[in-house]
Formats: sequence, C-alpha cells, structure tokens
Amino acid sequence: MVKLAGKNVDEKVAVSLSEAAVLRRMKASVKTIPLDYNSQVKYYIDRYTSSNYRPYMNRMHGLSKHYFKTYEQIFNEMGLPEEIKYLSLAESSLNPHLVSSAGAVGPWQFIYTTARIYDLDMNTKIDERKDIYSSTYAVSKYLAESYDQFNDWLLALASYNCGRGCVKRAIQRSGMQSPTFWELAPFLPKETQNYIPKYVAMTYVLSNVDFYNIEAATNELNYESKVVMVDKAVDLRHVAKAVNLEIEQLKHFNPAIKNLVVPGTVEKPKRLFLPITPKTNDTLLYLALNAPSSFSSPLFNEVET
Repeated sequence: MVKLAGKNVDEKVAVSLSEAAVLRRMKASVKTIPLDYNSQVKYYIDRYTSSNYRPYMNRMHGLSKHYFKTYEQIFNEMGLPEEIKYLSLAESSLNPHLVSSAGAVGPWQFIYTTARIYDLDMNTKIDERKDIYSSTYAVSKYLAESYDQFNDWLLALASYNCGRGCVKRAIQRSGMQSPTFWELAPFLPKETQNYIPKYVAMTYVLSNVDFYNIEAATNELNYESKVVMVDKAVDLRHVAKAVNLEIEQLKHFNPAIKNLVVPGTVEKPKRLFLPITPKTNDTLLYLALNAPSSFSSPLFNEVET
C-alpha cells in the first residue's frame, strides 16, 4: 500500500487526475469512520456510478430521505457516527421485507437469535426486525459493543456481517496486534472482505449525489411522516381512512405490523408512522388513535371490521 492524500491507495489503482479528484471528494466526505480508497473500493464506486446502476441509486437516494432521518436521530442519541446509516443500504437496499438465505430480516437484516438478544419482538402480530426504530436501536447497541471490543469502526462494522467471534478469531490467526480492517481482510470470510468496500463505496457515492447526478426517485415513502406511540390496539384501516390513503400505502410506512392491527398495550406501546397528507381528517384520526375501541366507532361503519 502507498499513501496519497491521506488515504490508503494500493498499487492496483492508477492514480490519474480523476482518481485524485475521487480522493479529494472522499477525504471531504469523511466524518468519523475512515473511507479508504483501493482497488476493491474503486470497483464498487465504478459500479454504483455506472449508468446501469443509476435507477437503483436514484431509488436508494429517494428511500434514504425517509430512513435516514430516523437513523441519524437514533445514532446521535446513542453516540454513534451517523454515517453508519449507509450500512443499511449494503445490508438490505432499504427493503424491510428482504429475507436472506440465512433467514435475516429487515432493513438491518437481523437473524432471529440476534434479534432476541437485543429485545426485538417477533410474534404473530409484529416483527420488530422490520421496524425502523426498534431495529436501529438494536443495531446501535450491537455496534457500540463491537467498537468497545475492537476500537476500530471498520472492524466493528465487519463484525456485524460475520460476527464478533469471527473477527476475534481472524485477529488471533493473523498474529497482528490491533490490525486495521484492510490488514485483517485476508483472514476474514470472502463476503466480509467485500462487505466493507461496498459500505465505503456507498457512503462515498451517496455523500456526493450532486456530483454524480443521482436524483431522489419517487417512491412509496414520499410523504413526510411523524411517529406516534400507540398504547392500545389500533385498526390500521381506520388510520388509513383518516389520512386518506390506501391501506397498503400506510403499511409501507409500518412494515413491522403483520396484520391490520397495531398491537400496542400500556405495558408495551408500539410506534406508528403517520404519513402527513393534505386530506387528513383530524377528527377521524383522533378517534382512530384514541377511542377506547376504534373498532366499534360509528364513524367507521363503512370500513369492514
């Protein structure tokens, strides 16, 4: 590896004027987590900025406007670098319903056993692996513990892919003291070797959307929204009627709800994302959220229960 512009650049990267410009933009994009530039990262930058990937990146940029506000709020609250938000794109492409071959679910791709460790509810009514708030608090706790163990953000992120035990064993096999991710990469699984370059490239490209002419595509989450806490069973169909949206549109904002009822209780309130629409009926919304039983309100007679 040779040094250039404060970044690691390997010999496989031709340091042309355009590459030097990438390095300058990358340096300007760094906040807390280092963004190193090498042939692996370059491969994914070239992919993400290609014309073939333009529709995908436009969609990621559009969806990020909904997801990133919540991510940034929680990471700030938990004292974590906000740029961790880009890891979710590498995990799931911001698809809360994505299920991996290993059974991982949600925008942060939690497997069942890890989700249980971090107190995510999973039952016949709700799967909080798909809940943007609950799952982001869970990933925050995981990564905070990983950083405390490895004292390196890229290794902490790598451990989210392959497990902390895997990273620990790789360090032992390497014989190195406090290696960087790039030094340890040959001792990690192939998937993890690619995982961090994907993350670095995605972070860099979506931090420079204007330069790469990436536009936020219209998507199913285009409405502004607010979050309310629900401490009783609430019928989503009544909420949808109150905000004048189709039920499927409302469910896009609340992917963790398995059926048509938000399973809130006084002991365990649940979050509900409410799209803010110009045709919201405040009276119906109040009844939907606050009536002792929204299921029996006469104002919703035309909605089948």
